Amino acid sequence: MKINTVLASFLLISFTLLMCLSSCKNDSKKSVKSMENSKTIVEKKKKKSTRPKSSVITAQSSDNSIRVTSKNSTPPKKVEPATNNSKPKVKKVNIPAKKSTPSKANKPKTNISNSNTKIKIDSTPNKKTSKVAAIEFTKRKWDFGTITEGDVVEQEFKFKNTGDIPLEIFSATATCGCTRPSFPFIAIPPGKTGIIGVKYDSVGKDGDQSPSITIKANTYPQIMTLYLNGTVVPRTKEEMEKYKKEQKEKSIKINIIKNDSI
Repeated sequence: MKINTVLASFLLISFTLLMCLSSCKNDSKKSVKSMENSKTIVEKKKKKSTRPKSSVITAQSSDNSIRVTSKNSTPPKKVEPATNNSKPKVKKVNIPAKKSTPSKANKPKTNISNSNTKIKIDSTPNKKTSKVAAIEFTKRKWDFGTITEGDVVEQEFKFKNTGDIPLEIFSATATCGCTRPSFPFIAIPPGKTGIIGVKYDSVGKDGDQSPSITIKANTYPQIMTLYLNGTVVPRTKEEMEKYKKEQKEKSIKINIIKNDSI
C-alpha cells in the first residue's frame, strides 16, 4: 500500500511539473509577440512624426455659399486687388551705345535696302567702257515692187564690221512666216563683210506688204531692223490652179534630178 501511495504521489508531481513547463513556454511566446508588436507601433509613430505638418487653409466667399480647403506646407501669400490707378513697373535697361568708327574717304558708300532684292545685270555692251563690234549696212530697206500672188522674191543685205572685235550675229527673226531670213553663224572679223539673205513668199497675200526683220548681235545697240516693202496682185482661180500645177511639176523634176545624182 505504501508503494502505491508513493507512485501515485510521484506521478502527480511529474504531471504538475509538465503543466508548469508548458505554461511557461506559452507565456514566453506571448511576450515575444507583444515585443514585436510594440516595435512596429513605435516605428509607425516615428514615420508619422517625420511627415510635415499640414496646415489647413479655408477660403470663404462673400456669399458664404462656397468653401474651399487646401492643405499646404506654407501659408498662402496675400493677393491685393488690382486698382485702376496702379501702373505696371517697367525696368529700365541701359543699352550700351555702339562705337562709331571713322569712315574712310576712299571707300564708296553702299546702301542695301533688302538682302532679298534681285540685282539685274545688263549684258549689253557699252560703247564707252568696252570694245564692241559695229555693223554697217549698204541699205536697210528693200522695195520689191509689184508682184503677182505666188511669186517668190529674194534679196541680200550686205554689211561690214566696222568695230574693234569680231561681229557675232545671234538671231534674225521676221514678223511674218512668209519672210525667211538667213545669217552667217561664223563671226565676221573687223573690216570684213557679210550677207543676210531674205526670201519672201507671196502665196495667200494681197495688196501692200511691209514685213520686217529684227537682227540681234554683239553691237551697240544690240538690236537693228531691216525693212521690206511691195505690193502683191492676187491671181484668179484659174491662174492659181495653173501656178500650183507648175510648182508641183518643178518640185517633181527637182526630186528626180536629186535621186539620179545620188
